[in-house]
Amino acid sequence: MAENHDGQPEVAYAVGDVVSGAVTGIGDDSWLWLDVDGLVGVVGPRDLALADGESARDRYAVGETINGLFVRDVDHERRALYLSVKRNAPGYVEALQQRMIGDVVSGTITSVGGGLGLDIDGLVGVVGPDELVLADGESARERYAVGETINGLFVCDVDHERRALYLSVKRNAPGYVEALRRRTVGEVVSGTITYIVSGHLVLNVDGLD
Repeated sequence: MAENHDGQPEVAYAVGDVVSGAVTGIGDDSWLWLDVDGLVGVVGPRDLALADGESARDRYAVGETINGLFVRDVDHERRALYLSVKRNAPGYVEALQQRMIGDVVSGTITSVGGGLGLDIDGLVGVVGPDELVLADGESARERYAVGETINGLFVCDVDHERRALYLSVKRNAPGYVEALRRRTVGEVVSGTITYIVSGHLVLNVDGLD
């Protein structure tokens, strides 16, 4: 493993790699920490493949090596790998391949932050903050709770690289669909930039993306 100028190991892995790691710690909330060739690896609870009622402590032990860990994200700032056990399971990959943009699905909330993490029939789903429908000043934590089921989620992207579904609440709202139908190719509009990703601008145009 190469080292950078301050003696720390370089993050030489990329999203989609499959690695092995030795468990260095297990959290009470079923998080795993691992050593992956000198790098810190992290597996969150929703990226484990546990039976109902089973915890990470029931399944794993410190010092144990786990093979077949899927790299779902690389955090260069924290010099850490975010890993998944279940996203490398053959059944998971097959189920993801059957999903399409435009599908409407239901999911159970697994985490609430600025946005939502969900379980979509065993697949990892994500709703970003800009894809929620919240009142002015309302947060996702005020509207939603872990364990709650949300219906009518619009699949806006199937990310095969990270093996996740990106979902939207607002893009399936009747008012949103109606407003979109009133737009035509060739119109000139104004919009507010909400974020910049991969060299693209994402804007709010009268409530539309």
